[in-house]
Amino acid sequence: GRNHSLTCVSRCWSATDPDGSSPERSEPVPVSTTRAWQAAAGQAPDLYARRTMPLSFRPGWPQEHPEQFEQLLGARLTHPTPQQTWRAQFAACETFLAAGLDVSRISSPTLVIHGRDDQIVPVANGRLLAEALPDATYSEIRAAGHVVHLEQPALIAETISSFMNDLHLTHP
Repeated sequence: GRNHSLTCVSRCWSATDPDGSSPERSEPVPVSTTRAWQAAAGQAPDLYARRTMPLSFRPGWPQEHPEQFEQLLGARLTHPTPQQTWRAQFAACETFLAAGLDVSRISSPTLVIHGRDDQIVPVANGRLLAEALPDATYSEIRAAGHVVHLEQPALIAETISSFMNDLHLTHP
């Protein structure tokens, strides 16, 4: 039978036609998010995380789930991502966005999941990616932000499981 893989695609994506032109550009990070990151820059790691991590969730989620948010924040502070890693990720995204990517060459069935209330990557980018992929299934999750897998874990697990089961039935 055919081998299948489940791949997480980077969120910094830009459409590119095979001829190198870019008919649809992904949208940039919202200005309000960028300003919040800039305003928190230079602060101690715990203050920076406390001020910026809520942007990863849909608006209101941290207030509605304070214990879970504090647990996730604690884990982030216990095992912080080094600044050089963040800088490298942002630099890679900038380079990637400038160059674009011809995703029309990806022939594998692909599941694109995006949180409708993502404050970091505009939901239009997920839609554009799914439209550009030749064999994509798009799932937009209501009441979820950038870390949709943390906000809606059961729904994400069901979405992936359903996609994989359908894939097995249609591509044995």
